[in-house]
Order: sequence, then structure tokens, then C-alpha cells
Amino acid sequence: MKKELIIISGLFFILISLGFASAETCYVTTYANCIGNNHNVAMRLSASTNAHGEFSTGAYASVVCCDFGNGSTSCTGDNAIIRLSSTGNAHLEAPELVTNYYTQLACYDSLIRCRDTISNCDVNEIGVLYLSDLTNAHASASGYSTRICCQVVPPYEDCVLTSARWGNDTVIEGDGVYLILEGVNCSGANIDFEIYNESNAFMTSFTGTYAEELWIAQRFGGEYDYNNRIYLFNATVVGLGESQTQSGLLTVTPDIDCGMYLTCSDYDSGALCLSDPCLVAGISAPNPDLCACEWNITDCEDVCSVTDPDSGEGIGRCVYTNQVITNTCEEEPVGFLTFTWNASWIWDENCDAQCQIDNAYLVDGCRSGSKRIECPAQILLPFFNIYNFIIAVLAIAFVYVVMGILKRKKIKIRFE
Repeated sequence: MKKELIIISGLFFILISLGFASAETCYVTTYANCIGNNHNVAMRLSASTNAHGEFSTGAYASVVCCDFGNGSTSCTGDNAIIRLSSTGNAHLEAPELVTNYYTQLACYDSLIRCRDTISNCDVNEIGVLYLSDLTNAHASASGYSTRICCQVVPPYEDCVLTSARWGNDTVIEGDGVYLILEGVNCSGANIDFEIYNESNAFMTSFTGTYAEELWIAQRFGGEYDYNNRIYLFNATVVGLGESQTQSGLLTVTPDIDCGMYLTCSDYDSGALCLSDPCLVAGISAPNPDLCACEWNITDCEDVCSVTDPDSGEGIGRCVYTNQVITNTCEEEPVGFLTFTWNASWIWDENCDAQCQIDNAYLVDGCRSGSKRIECPAQILLPFFNIYNFIIAVLAIAFVYVVMGILKRKKIKIRFE
């Protein structure tokens, strides 16, 4: 009875082992035979024995042929079969070694965790080929002592990108903004990001990973002006189908302290004036949508232009000058900014006498005056003056006195 139990247990173990063994195989054959059997080429060899190796796209007639997978030879991080000294006519190296000369990887989509061994492959592995040594080696279908064994997994499905977007619609130059992707079967996929301006001119590129990557925003060419920049990005999967998608638009604004610029007249250069990065044009005008900052030789003026809605020809413009600001923002509980300005109306040269009669009301609307607005919310921090310093010194001295008293008490108790 005991003998029969041992035999049954042994048979059961064999059946279990067969159940776990891989049914898939890789073998060395000719390219024509591999394709004729509707199998896939993983890599090529110069011969079936004592061979050099090359990528599957090479011209050698002998190949490592696999009867499973979808045929992709893109490298995904853990599916390298072997290391090569070059892309063609190469010596080989075991996949787990890392040297300076064997930087090319021959990969196959459904093989993972390939390793070298001088023993048989494990039950969850298949043998792929043999090497004459661990490095600077030749390959063979059999006969060498070092064997390359790999685990088999279902073939990787292509990553399909479905959408791309910026993490923000607007960002200040120098701040970070995320490039965010959505897709299917994309976890851990490598992504090539390319950034373009709104005219689709290439700006820069970098490689990251799915599903988001941080970019420090730049205004390319920003040293020449203070204008906003508009960008979009393209995302392309590296391998695994090379799916692509494109984002919407991002506005990158210049890094400027707008607290210094409250009206157009505060701008001290033509570049700042014409770009108006702080959007102060028309702050003292009844209809600010018609206004822009314009540079007049040495000064920046707030100019509100009016055109005929039918013909599109100019009628005239109201020019605001000598703008004065009274700042009471530090007063409590609420401070104010008071703007005072001079205004003058200038008719456009295309506006004739009748045009001027018809639009006389515009002159009345272009008036000198003033306007008061509530200051932006701010927290006023007290200045650290001499009184604060004296209080801080007294507090520190008090702490040391208390610590000294407690220490003396402990000593007295110890002696008692």
C-alpha cells in the first residue's frame, strides 16, 4: 500500500509539472521555414552553430523563431533575450550582464526575465538558444554549455493613447505644469513628448512615462519681448504600437512682478508697453475692452481706439496720460488705489467732418478724471523693530532663569 501511494504521488507530481510547463517554443531554423510556419522571428543568426547575431530586421538566413506572441521586437524593459555588441554581425552576451560594449538588446514581446544557466530551464521557462560564453560569445542551436532560458507571458497589448491635456490652461514662465495622458494598456509605457508653438513650429522634446510628466514652462525666444507664448504637445508611445495624441493649448506668461505696473505709464520700455503682460490697459477707461498700451518714443500711453463697426475704418482714439496713483493700501481696515489721469481725444485721419459730427459723443466720453479701487487682499506683517528685539531677549532670559531654578531644586532633592 505504501509503495502504491508513492507511485501515485510521483505520477501526480509529473502531471502537475507538465501542467506548468510552457507549451510555447523558440527554436533555431531558417527565415523561410519560420515564416512558412506562420511563426515569428525574434532575432537573426549568421548560422545554426558558432554564429554571430543581429536584430530581426537584419539579413542573416538563420533565425531564432518563436511559435507564440504577436511578433513585436520592441524592448519594454524586461523582455530582452540577449545583449549584442552592435545591431548586426555582433558578438553576444548574457542578458543579465551589463558591460560597456554590449549595449544593443534583442527583445521579443512575450519573453521576460531571460537568464543564463548551465543547467536545464525551470518548468515555467523555455530554452531559446545557447552561448559559447557569458560575454564575447557565439550562439548555437545546441552544444554550448551556457543556455538562455526565458519565461513566457501573454504578448503585450499595444498602448493606445486616447487623450492628452495640460494640467493648467495658463502657467507662469519657470513654474511647473503637468502633461497628462489617458490611454488603454499604457501603464509604465515610455512616451516621447514634443512641444510646439501655436504655429506648429517645433520647440523642444523629451522622453517620459505614462500617465503624466512635469515640464518647467519656458517662453522660447522670451528674451526678446514680454509677450505670452502659446504651446501644445504631441505624445507618442515608444514601441508597443507607437500610438499618438495631441493636447490643447497652454499659455505661458512672463515672470513679472505686476505689483510694480498698475497703469500703462508704469511700463518703462517699449517691449513691456506693447505686450502689456500685466493687462493694465484701460484701467482708467469707461470701456477698457477698446484699450491698449502704446509706446510713444519715451512713454507708454493708455490708448483706447474706436473703429466703425461696418467699414472697419478708424474713427479716433482717447489717449490717457499723466496718470497718477495714490496708494493707501496699508491703511486699515481696507486701503484703496486712486487713479487720476488726463485724457485727450484724437480723430483718425479717415474720419471726415460728417464722421466727426456723427461720433461727437465719443469726445464727451474721453474725459480727464479719477477712479478709486479697493486694494488686493494682503496680509500686513509687523516689522521686527527694537521693541520686538527687547521682548525676545527678555523671553529667552526668563526661560534660562526657570531652567536654572529647576536644576537647583533637583540637586537639592538628590542630596536630601
